[in-house]
This record gives sequence, structure tokens and C-alpha cells, in this order.
Amino acid sequence: MCKKLIRDTNFDCDVILTVHFLLDQKNTVLKPNKPNKNTADMKTRDKQCEACKTAFPTMYRIQYTTPKMWVFVCEQCLLRLKKDNPAYTYGGTWKL
Repeated sequence: MCKKLIRDTNFDCDVILTVHFLLDQKNTVLKPNKPNKNTADMKTRDKQCEACKTAFPTMYRIQYTTPKMWVFVCEQCLLRLKKDNPAYTYGGTWKL
């Protein structure tokens, strides 16, 4: 770890700031390591398909009945429900 002194002359008196940074072999500043997102530590999120009642990590928000209500469905049910359906409206994709 190196220390670098920077003088700030915007003030009436000199203020010395100490900046800590890491240098690699090419003398460039290294960014601090981000925490590793291990998939085992990540919380799994699934939604249940309104039509087939199966959980999926990617769902599609649609309206397909009258009166119109927003529901989440899987891709297979989406393709089946939107075909030749005048009440069908797409409302977005929900992903993990």
C-alpha cells in the first residue's frame, strides 16, 4: 500500500490530505475487490405460474381474461394464452 500526499490550495492554509491506494506492477491504481456473489449465498426467487401452478425464475405479466386482471405466467402458458386472444395484454417480464 502506498501513501500519496495531496496539497489542497483552495483554503487559506495548506491542508494535507493523505490518500491510500494500491498499485499493481504497471503502476496503475487498483480498484478494491467487490464481494464475490456466490450463487449458493444468493436467495432464490421463483414465482408461481397462475395457469399451471409451477414455480419459475422468469415470469410474464399479462392480462388474458375479462374482466382484466394482471397475473404472472410462465413462457409456455404465455404462448398458449395469447394465441388468438383479444383480451391479451403484455405487461412486462419479471426475472430473478
